[in-house]
Amino acid sequence: MSGWAPRLLRLLLTPLFYLGAVAVGWTILTLPLCVDPRTVLWPAVAGFVTAEFFLLSGLRLVRLYVVGHELTHWLAAKLCGRRTGRLRAEASRGSIEVDDPNALIVLAPYFVPVYTLAWIGLYGVLRMAVATIPDWGVAVFSAGLGATCAFHLTLTALALQRGQDDLRLCGPVFSMGVVLFGNLVLAFLALVVAGRLWGLAFGLLAQRLADLWWLGCDLAAMTAALARRLTAGTAP
Repeated sequence: MSGWAPRLLRLLLTPLFYLGAVAVGWTILTLPLCVDPRTVLWPAVAGFVTAEFFLLSGLRLVRLYVVGHELTHWLAAKLCGRRTGRLRAEASRGSIEVDDPNALIVLAPYFVPVYTLAWIGLYGVLRMAVATIPDWGVAVFSAGLGATCAFHLTLTALALQRGQDDLRLCGPVFSMGVVLFGNLVLAFLALVVAGRLWGLAFGLLAQRLADLWWLGCDLAAMTAALARRLTAGTAP
């Protein structure tokens, strides 16, 4: 994590993550909601709101979040081929020993909703075992999806608010860019899968990226013109 090369790479990638977050967020806001309101949208909203009510009322299940947080570190480390050691999860904090952790390993818990992915995996197994899922089953899945997303977002926000050593390892500006970009990408993919909007969604995303590129070019040109005018005005 130390050394001039990783620091230079983070410096170059930081604006790209923030620009990518803007492009993905902009795309999400312009995507049509092509999902069944009765079995998908409203149950998901109900699950999210209900979970938020309990979480904000004090029932935060912090120990459960800590376990999932450290497990995500462990999974990311294994995907990166790193050796792991002791995993510890206490009532309010945890830790895991990882050899030579990279940014993905350090920041993965902040943008990978491990319990949401587990819920999706459970539903996928059920889909393979049962020929037809009734509407009430789809509604239960959607409610669980909303509840687990609320759990991830709320507990992650609280963890970031208290301050985390993970973010200091890669630098807070870079880390927040990765976390913001990662969460928006997962939300984007969830909407794409739920609404089967593959062609439309990625076409819109490409258009938003192009819009940001040309906006950046226009701003650069305006800045250069202003600099030339100021330079000319101060020349003897």
